[in-house]
Amino acid sequence: MTRILIADDQVPDSTLSSENEVREHYMGLYQHPEFVEGVLFLRRLILLLKERAYEVDCANTPDAALDLAKRNTYDAIILDLGWWTLKHLPYDERMHLGWPIAKQLREISSAPILMFSNRFLTNDELPKTAAENHLLPIYKSHDEACAKHLLFTIRWITDRRTLAEQLRAEQKIYALRMYRRLSNALIGSIVVGWILVAVTLIFVLRNNSEVTLASTVFGLVSSFISGAIYRYVREYQKSLA
Repeated sequence: MTRILIADDQVPDSTLSSENEVREHYMGLYQHPEFVEGVLFLRRLILLLKERAYEVDCANTPDAALDLAKRNTYDAIILDLGWWTLKHLPYDERMHLGWPIAKQLREISSAPILMFSNRFLTNDELPKTAAENHLLPIYKSHDEACAKHLLFTIRWITDRRTLAEQLRAEQKIYALRMYRRLSNALIGSIVVGWILVAVTLIFVLRNNSEVTLASTVFGLVSSFISGAIYRYVREYQKSLA
């Protein structure tokens, strides 16, 4: 199952069971209609993702997001750029808090990060910064079009990750097959080399010939080289496991 992390200060309290409860609760807290609309939009988005069989974890503080990323493996992360509710921070800092959060998430998780902001259409530098930091900028609006855009983007990302995993698995299978073939060839060459060594040693003992002595030395050297290559191949095989 595809697992998504949504990190946004507008993630609603999961104990509120209806839109009316959410609206009343957050209007009472912040008296900010636009913020409340954002909370309701995220509630609808979370429900929509779950209806599409995505597993969704939510965090409405940076610390909660980092903690979830440490404990779970995600296929994609939706991260808010501005964290308006963190009033203990200076305004400019909290409005760009998504950048340092994304950096910390990158140290924890390999999941693609979708940077979410309603300022991407009004400030050209913000989506440019997101792209330069390998973050996918998504314009945040509180409507159905935004939700559909997010769904399509998440599906595209997860399909690409699935394809990449399949390719890595196929490459690993191919590498293991080549390892087995090479191992069999090396084992055969080692066996043949030691047989030659044994035969030439018998000739040396019987004839005391310089030619057969040279052949013995050659056989020993080739056997040691084959053994060294075989050891290298074994180490390579372990790295593929």
